[in-house]
Amino acid sequence: MGGTFKIRAELILAAFARKKNLPKRSGKPFQDALLMEPLGAFGPGEGTIQTNVAATAQVPKVAVAAALDAFFDYGPYGGRNNLASRAGAKMDSGTALYTEKVNYNRRMIEEFIGIDGEKDIVLYGMNTSDLIGKLACMCRYSKDDIILVPTMEHTSNNLPWRNSGATVIRVRQKPDGLIDEADLEGKLSENNGNVRIVAFTAASNINGMRPDVGKLARLVHEYGALAAVDCAQYAPHFPMSKTEWGADFVVFSGHKLGARGGVLAASAEWLKDRLPVIPGGGTIADLHVGRDGGLEPVWAEREAKHQPGTWPTIEIVTLGAVVEKMMERWKEIMAREHELLVYALQRFSEIPGFRPLLRISPKALGEFPTPLVTFNLEGYTASELSARLSENGIQNRGGDKDPICNHEFVRGLEPGGIVRLSFSYHNTMGEIDEIADVLRKMRKERPLSGAGD
Repeated sequence: MGGTFKIRAELILAAFARKKNLPKRSGKPFQDALLMEPLGAFGPGEGTIQTNVAATAQVPKVAVAAALDAFFDYGPYGGRNNLASRAGAKMDSGTALYTEKVNYNRRMIEEFIGIDGEKDIVLYGMNTSDLIGKLACMCRYSKDDIILVPTMEHTSNNLPWRNSGATVIRVRQKPDGLIDEADLEGKLSENNGNVRIVAFTAASNINGMRPDVGKLARLVHEYGALAAVDCAQYAPHFPMSKTEWGADFVVFSGHKLGARGGVLAASAEWLKDRLPVIPGGGTIADLHVGRDGGLEPVWAEREAKHQPGTWPTIEIVTLGAVVEKMMERWKEIMAREHELLVYALQRFSEIPGFRPLLRISPKALGEFPTPLVTFNLEGYTASELSARLSENGIQNRGGDKDPICNHEFVRGLEPGGIVRLSFSYHNTMGEIDEIADVLRKMRKERPLSGAGD
């Protein structure tokens, strides 16, 4: 604890020194250290193996630097269209500086998503759950309208659609964890003309499997429906492109990348006809008195209509800084995470009784899934396995009561629950070896009958 506090204190003091032109403390200047390893983890916990990044990723140093820098310059955000000038005023230099900082990072986020700048707009919120919920509430469908959702979707891409007003129908998953495309097309055909949205994930939070998003989007469009893609688990590990996929909606969470906030990219044309879920300050251009004497709003244009109140600019700056560095290093990140996944599967498979949720040969990992391993260890309940890993400082998700187990697909394969370990580019082979050692020790304590070590 003391070491982490010291690191944070020195970073903040160095940042103040940079801003206020005070003498720098001994050691590497703040920015030099960040530039050398901008995606390195900030303040890692001692004695902890951080293998629950599918829930929340470690914060990289560049995110801390961006947040501190933004707080130093923090002030009113003038928007993209210079709100002050529209009001007949001129932005002061501080507002102009901070506005340009925010707009630069908005551009980085839009590049990261791969949107069409003319046809798409990006909205910001707390996280994926928040934004899918708001998207569903914008729909205002009737019971005759249908939304299709696969059985293995995260609850945040399942339950919110019930607030859309539409009837939600499930689509089957295949044993390999991918969407049963025959069942999807059958339901699209059976309900032809009534299916409004098909909501599916670009990468599963259960097994990491990745469907062909572009192919699914094209199939959905053939039947006149829209494709809503949950990229919460995809965004930290692979480049995306809303435009190339042909998706209508793309959403992900900043905390999965070690930043903050949530992002929803959507068609500007579709949003233009929708009322804001939370109307108020910032969502209107003007108010005028209607014929009945009441106030009637003149809605703001494009994203402003759906972005109430003060924008989450610190989150935008932090996320923009992280994704800018990720885009520079995608090739390195993907190669590293693939290497970690293959190594983990190899090491864990050496242990008798290791039972992965899906049996994937490391040699067959061409279009590899996200770097996570979901499994059980025979002779132990999922709750015992999860607790034992935690006792050894190994972060994980799982057990018989954990929400990630409350999927129809998972319960069908593992009624007693599962345990998930998820990796990122900051993990090491040595950490995987430590996990394997704990699993091997557990095996020795409860040997399988007829099985050697």
